[in-house]
Amino acid sequence: MKNISLRIKMFILIWVAIVPVVILHSMVIASQYKKAIDFELKSGEDYANAISVAFTNFIDRMWYAELSIGLSILENSSHDPAKIKEYLINCADSEPTILGITWANPDGVAVYSNNSGVAGLDSPFWSFYEKIRNGEDKVMSNLFISEVSQNPTFLVARAIRENGVLKGIVTVAINVNELRGIFPPNRVSETSSFGLIDENGMIVYSDSVPDLAYSKRQIKEDGPAWKSLKGEVVKISDYKINDGTKRLMVSVPLSKLKWAAYASIDIDEVIKNPYNEAVSSVVIMIFIILCSFLMALYLIVHILKPVRILEKAANAISRRDYTVRTNFKRKDELGQTGLAFDHMTEHIQELESGRQLFLQTAAHELRNPMTSIKGIASLISRRISEGKPIKDTAELITTLENEVNRLSKLLNMILEAFKLQRDNIEIKANMSPLDINDVVQTVIKPFIMDTSNNRNFILNASQPAIVFGDFDRLADVIRNFIDNAIKYSKDFSEIIINIVIERDDAIISVKDQGMGIPEDQLDKIFSSFYRVKNGSEKDPGGMGLGLYICKDIIIRHGGSIWAENNLDKGSIFYIKLPLYKE
Repeated sequence: MKNISLRIKMFILIWVAIVPVVILHSMVIASQYKKAIDFELKSGEDYANAISVAFTNFIDRMWYAELSIGLSILENSSHDPAKIKEYLINCADSEPTILGITWANPDGVAVYSNNSGVAGLDSPFWSFYEKIRNGEDKVMSNLFISEVSQNPTFLVARAIRENGVLKGIVTVAINVNELRGIFPPNRVSETSSFGLIDENGMIVYSDSVPDLAYSKRQIKEDGPAWKSLKGEVVKISDYKINDGTKRLMVSVPLSKLKWAAYASIDIDEVIKNPYNEAVSSVVIMIFIILCSFLMALYLIVHILKPVRILEKAANAISRRDYTVRTNFKRKDELGQTGLAFDHMTEHIQELESGRQLFLQTAAHELRNPMTSIKGIASLISRRISEGKPIKDTAELITTLENEVNRLSKLLNMILEAFKLQRDNIEIKANMSPLDINDVVQTVIKPFIMDTSNNRNFILNASQPAIVFGDFDRLADVIRNFIDNAIKYSKDFSEIIINIVIERDDAIISVKDQGMGIPEDQLDKIFSSFYRVKNGSEKDPGGMGLGLYICKDIIIRHGGSIWAENNLDKGSIFYIKLPLYKE
C-alpha cells in the first residue's frame, strides 16, 4: 500500500460507496419520521383551533341566550316568580350543557333560578361578578366545584343593563360532562384526545376522561398549556404524561376567553408506519455498515497513520521543536507531503538559527561602536568637569564621527533587510536603460583613489553592456562585492572585475585572492544573517546582510547571482543581468 498513489486508494473507496446509500436511506427514514411528526403536529394544531372556535362560538351563544333571558325577565318582572322559574327551567332543559340558570340582582343575590336551592343565595364569592360591577358585560368563571350539585362546573354570566344602569345578572352553570356535543368529531385515531384548560390550569373538559376527578384536573407545572394561556401556540413532539407514555401535544390559546384548547395523540401511533419500514431494512443496513466499517478500518491504518504523524510533527513545531521530521519513505501523495513538510521544517530551523545568529551578531557589532562612543564621550566629559584641556580634539572628533558612521551603517543595513522582507523597496520606479560599465567604473573609482586599500584593481570590459535597471541599486551590489573582496583578501593582492556578454546576458564577476569560501557554504552565503565560517582566518565581522540584500536586488532586476571558489585562491562572485532590448 505504501507505493500505491492516493488516487488508486480512492478507487478502493468505491467499495465503500454503499455507505452513503445507507446513510441516505437512513435520512429518508428520518425524513419520513419527521414528516409524520410534522403532519400530525399540523393536524393537531388545526383540530385544536377547531375546538377553540367551537367553544368560543358556544360561549357566544350562551351570552346571547342570557341576554334574551335577561331582557324577558325585565319585561315581565311583575309576573309570578313561579312562572319565571318555570321559564328558566324550560330554557335549561332546551340545552343539555346547562346545569342551571340564575337571575341575580345588581348586588349579586340570586332572585330567580331553575334550581330551588339557589334562589336567595348571596353570590359575591363568584369573583367574576366584580368584573360586571366594574363595567364588563360578558364574563366567565374558571372551573370550580358547585355548592349545589357538588360537581365540577363553570359559570357564564351576562350583565343586563338598561340605559347603562345594571338591572341584573343572568348566570348559566355549565355541565362540563355534556360539552362533547359542542365540539367537532374527533380525528380518526385510537389514541387521540382533546380538551379545554381554564385560566388556572384546570382541565375543564377531556374527551378521553370526561368524568375526571376534580383533584386530578390540575395540569403539570411544565405543561405546554401554561404558555398557551399566555397567548402562545405550543407544539411538543415528546410530551410525557403522568403514566409515562409520550404524546404529541399541541395547545392553542383562546385569546378572547383567556383559556386554552389542546389536542394530543400517542407518539407510537404516529410513527408506527415509519417504524415498520425502518425495521424491514435494518438487517440489510447493519450488514452494509459492518462491511463498510471493516473496509474503513483497513484504509485508516494505511492513510490516517501518516496524517497523525504529520499532526504530531506540526504540534512539535508549534512548541518550537524544529528538529522533528516525518521521515516518510512512501512514494504516494502523502509521502510527497511528508517530504515537503520536512523541507519546510529544515527551512524554519535555518530561519530560527539565523534569527538567533542575528541577535548575537547585532549585539556584538553594535557593542563595539557604542563602546567607543561611550569611551570618547566619558573622556571629554571628565576632562571638562576637571577643567582640563581636551587634547587631540580633532582626532577624538574624527574617531567619534567614524564610530557614529559605522553605527549608522549597521542600523541602515538592518533596516534595509527588514524592508526587503516587507517588499517595500521600490526599484521599478527608478529603472532605465544603462551601461553596466558606467556603474562599475563609478563604483570602482573611489576604491582606486583610496590608497589605504592596498589593493590592485583590474577592470576588464571590452564592449558596452546595456541593461535595464536601477543605477544606484546595481552600484550597491558591485560596491558590496568589492567591499567583501577587500575585507577577505590580503594587502597588495589583486581584485579583478570582468564584464562580458554571453548571448542575451551581461555577466559581471568580481574575483579576489582571499581566503575563499568552504564548498558547503556556497549556497548559504546569500541567506539573511549568514556569515562565512572559516576557522583558518580572522573573522572580519559584519552582520551577514550584505549579500542577502544584493541577491534581492538582482532578483528584482530579473537576474541571478552566485559565487564560486577560485581554483588558485579566493572566490569569484557573479551577476547575470538580461541585456536591454528596445
